[in-house]
Amino acid sequence: MRCFDQIFDIAAARKAGPDALTALLTPPDSDHELAQIPEDRWLAELTKGIFRAGFSWKVIDAKWASFEGAFRGFDISACAMINDDWFDLLITDPAIVRNGTKIASVRDKAVFLSELRNDGGAGVVIGGRP
Repeated sequence: MRCFDQIFDIAAARKAGPDALTALLTPPDSDHELAQIPEDRWLAELTKGIFRAGFSWKVIDAKWASFEGAFRGFDISACAMINDDWFDLLITDPAIVRNGTKIASVRDKAVFLSELRNDGGAGVVIGGRP
């Protein structure tokens, strides 16, 4: 696997140099800005990335409002408790992509974020401080 510097150099060569490439990039948010993002939005973005992998992004984006509803607004506590009945409803819901592995990953990510919250929150991961 290539390191970031190698990837950056390849991209810079295609975009007329490092300055031109840097001008195209969005600067990263600060630790403080990242810490202000509500946890349900973290789960939503993780889920969107998981469902986009291997699918048309247009399909996922077109169905996204249905994903929000099906996963109860990506409430961390609710999604961490997806039981068999809820899972069965999700796997048969034509309004979302019915991929069992990806649906189960939402529960897994919600559990991870719940544990992260219990360990002091995202600040422990972002910037290494609570």
